[in-house]
Amino acid sequence: MTKWIEAWRQNNWRSSKKTAVSHLGYIKYVDEAMRRLRHDLGVDVRIQWVKAHSSEMSQPRALGNKEADLLAEKGRNTQAGANHKGIVAKTIHAVNTLSHSG
Repeated sequence: MTKWIEAWRQNNWRSSKKTAVSHLGYIKYVDEAMRRLRHDLGVDVRIQWVKAHSSEMSQPRALGNKEADLLAEKGRNTQAGANHKGIVAKTIHAVNTLSHSG
């Protein structure tokens, strides 16, 4: 998806079929957040597909997927921004852990 976002941005947010990108507001938000992380913190941010609900929890990406599910559920069930700093810190920790695990 990281490559798709770059291509969509270059194509004025149009898909390869020349149609508008679905969920454009969310996509632009994610794109801007990723660009800030790269520029401001030097974090190598990528969006990578991971098989959902993998039973192989010893795999770092499966653990990251489980953590992402928990954070998404927490965000859905709480007031937006209530624990923003804690969620960001936990997410950065997960990213750092995954980036060093290979």
